[in-house]
Amino acid sequence: MASFDTIRGILENAKGKPEVMKELQNIGAVQFDTDAGKFFLKYDGDVIVEKGAVQDARVTISCADAVLEDVIKGVLNPVQAFITGKIKITGDLAAAQRLVSAIERAR
Repeated sequence: MASFDTIRGILENAKGKPEVMKELQNIGAVQFDTDAGKFFLKYDGDVIVEKGAVQDARVTISCADAVLEDVIKGVLNPVQAFITGKIKITGDLAAAQRLVSAIERAR
């Protein structure tokens, strides 16, 4: 899961950026379902990115791993990916938008 490693690395580097951490704290849990597997992100006093599923996901993002990797790296516009159906989002769309903003600032 390339996207798992990429998002984990970006968010690990973001720990020194309090504004990013605050935004992640307000997002809650995010579930990622890709063709390469499932993983989740949540804030529990610190950012946790782990393989598997989370029960209290506020938003679920489903797509191909390569698409998610491109979005995380800034190669693919997340809004365009959503509009064209490359990414499906269920749950709190605003939380997904805040996640994109946090990742962009963390890069």
